[in-house]
Amino acid sequence: MPVYTYKKVLSINRDRLVLLCKETTVSISFADCIRNYAEERGHQNQGIGTRDITELTFTFYTNPKTVIVFKTSKLFPFWRSRSCKQFFRLQKAIQILGYQTFDLS
Repeated sequence: MPVYTYKKVLSINRDRLVLLCKETTVSISFADCIRNYAEERGHQNQGIGTRDITELTFTFYTNPKTVIVFKTSKLFPFWRSRSCKQFFRLQKAIQILGYQTFDLS
């Protein structure tokens, strides 16, 4: 399962999410995630992955699954960190498009 360190969103639309990560550019197809999520969970919905606010991670149901990690700074309280704000912005953008990531925290 590849793990990437989030830097910024390059683009997001109804079909795809493209992220610039520390290691590389990551492209995630929402249609692929929905299909893989349904196969693993046994039911169809708009689920594309999971998220964990305590770890600041998204796991997208690509094949293989793709983990996006938001690095935190020890200088600021967790809830005030830039990474936490970026995490919530990405979650909101996903929701606005009509997709779901399920909370693991």
